[in-house]
Amino acid sequence: MSVPVEERQLPVYRDLTHGQHMGWNCIWCNQRITVGGRAAGHVSTRHGAHHLSVPVYAGPCCSAKEKS
Repeated sequence: MSVPVEERQLPVYRDLTHGQHMGWNCIWCNQRITVGGRAAGHVSTRHGAHHLSVPVYAGPCCSAKEKS
């Protein structure tokens, strides 16, 4: 069984690829998301006085919920 998206540790901001930063790729496996993407949270950092935060998404490949 896969770990639910809500329980996974998100990567740090500086480790995101361009596609992950733009919301085009899965945050976990970096595959292109064409349909079925699910919000996985926000990755954030600070640059001086600026707070940088980007929403990240999990593709259907990695966002399967555990079945009861």
